[in-house]
This record gives sequence, C-alpha cells and structure tokens, in this order.
Amino acid sequence: MGFNRPSKIQENALPLMLAEPPQNLIAQSQSGTGKTAAFVLAMLSQVEPANRYPQCLCLSPTYELALQTGKVIEQMGKFYPELKLAYAVRGNKCYTVTKGLKIESVALLSGEMVVEQRAAVIERFREGKEKVLVTTNVCARGIDVEQVSVVINFDLPVDKDGNPDNETYLHRIGRTGRFGKRGLAVNMVDSKHSMNILNRIQEHFNKKIERLDTDDLDEIEKIAN
Repeated sequence: MGFNRPSKIQENALPLMLAEPPQNLIAQSQSGTGKTAAFVLAMLSQVEPANRYPQCLCLSPTYELALQTGKVIEQMGKFYPELKLAYAVRGNKCYTVTKGLKIESVALLSGEMVVEQRAAVIERFREGKEKVLVTTNVCARGIDVEQVSVVINFDLPVDKDGNPDNETYLHRIGRTGRFGKRGLAVNMVDSKHSMNILNRIQEHFNKKIERLDTDDLDEIEKIAN
C-alpha cells in the first residue's frame, strides 16, 4: 500500500491498539495522516477467520466514509481470503449551483441521492472523470481524494441556531491540502450576515482569512497557482 514508515499517529497509536490484552484508545490527528490504516490494522489483528460470526464493527458518520474505509479494509485484508465485509446504511441549493455552472465534468452529490448513486459519483470524481464536485455536508468528513486542490464554500456552515459550525468548516476545508500537498479554500461572502459568520470563524481558529478582490483576476490566479 506504499507505506515506508509510520506517521506520528500510527507510531503512537499502534503499540496500544495491537497490545495484548487489547487497550481502549481515543485518538485525534489531522486529516490524511493515516488514522484509517492504523485502526483497520488493529481491527484485522483481532479477527480470527475460523470463527464464523461478526467480530469487528466500524461506525462511520456517512455512507461515503464507510465505503472509503471499506476499501482500505479490503486492501489490507487481502491476506485474509476468508474475511467478509458488509455495509449497513441508514439514512436545493446544490442543484441550483450545478445547473448554474453549465460546464462539462460537473457532478452533484447530495444526501437525497440513493447510496448507489452517491458511490458512483464519488468514484467518478476520484478517477478524474468529473473535475468539479458540487456537494452538501455529506462530503465534509473523511472523504480522501488526493487530487482535490480547491474547496469553495458557497455557503458558510452554521448550526441549527444560526451560529458558525466551526467543526464542519474545518472538515470542509480539510478536503484539500491533503497528504502534504498545497490546497486552497475559498469562502463566498455575499451579505453582512455571512461576513459576521466568517469573522466569528476567524476568531474561533485565531487565523486570518485573506480577502480577495473579485475584480483582480490576476491576483486570484496567482493565489490559485
């Protein structure tokens, strides 16, 4: 799978997760640092193929993330030919934006689509057949597509009370700049309300978000490149 040496999270977590007897662990690390590979390895180490009953349960917040984790399990579990993997799933502005772009290679992904449609869209985007993906928060967490270079927030995320959803914002912009690559996140601000939301997000993370002059295309292109 291309692993040469463990990342920091893997180096610290694996000794605990592979210990005997097994240890409980809560771990946190940035996106793209190898958390999935670490917990998948720990899961597989506890599987006894001779026992014909479910032995591991992995919970994911979205179908897309479950599918992505499943692929890692399939890759790392190829030395377990008896291993069986199953998915259990529960569960309009995107349409306007997609229609407004009016260009080829634009794909739409929303929670209203059936899981088969969503999986097909993600796969086409991952393979580069679709260059632009317009999506809701369904893609905010855990979707690893290495070639994503730009994330555009058409709307800033807010919670049910209208306050900034800082965690979702962080997960959204975390879809770019992965695996040590450079990434760009752009926020669309069109009102005093959205500017207030953006200012509060800046305060929360104590990070200044640069303002772009929409009339200066040369400056925008310079930042994008």
